Amino acid sequence: MAKIKLIGEQQNLELDFGCRPLQTVAKVFNLRNLVVHPKAELAEGDYASVESLPRPVWEASSTIQLANRAIEDFGKLIFTEFGGLDIEKQEIHA
Repeated sequence: MAKIKLIGEQQNLELDFGCRPLQTVAKVFNLRNLVVHPKAELAEGDYASVESLPRPVWEASSTIQLANRAIEDFGKLIFTEFGGLDIEKQEIHA
């Protein structure tokens, strides 16, 4: 996120991480950090098999909707906000 803030400063842009597209960027970076730097999660209860364990936070957060939103918002950020270009919307289909 520091690099995005630096680019924003260099381009004299006011960056608001509380709304799109930067809100999505923050979610994706958080998801990335959960996958790359995992922490043990304690599953309480009586589980008969691995399949019955609750899904990890990162897995439950990995959705097609987030992927499509990320494609749209990263495109806006890179090409429109920072590059001044117009882009076409791309989607992932399950």
